[in-house]
Amino acid sequence: MSLIKLTPEESLIQQARLKVCQTNECKKYVKFTMTCKPWPIGCGCFLPAKTRIMGAKCPDDYWVAMSEHEVVDSAYTNAVESLGELENE
Repeated sequence: MSLIKLTPEESLIQQARLKVCQTNECKKYVKFTMTCKPWPIGCGCFLPAKTRIMGAKCPDDYWVAMSEHEVVDSAYTNAVESLGELENE
């Protein structure tokens, strides 16, 4: 159980950030420890925690820090895009 309760929008952002780290998009993810490779190669952070902090950013710019307004705006944009994709199916 998490001590930091995320809004639904923040949860979507966190999941998307973590997915970027876990995929081949970033070559610095260490699956066994769920961390980014240690500095100076990567940031060395425990990514399930870092990706939950909306004000945090990836030092390689795979994802950016976001304000509360940007989180809501991003979630709204993604929802609208998803609805458009469903209508086109």
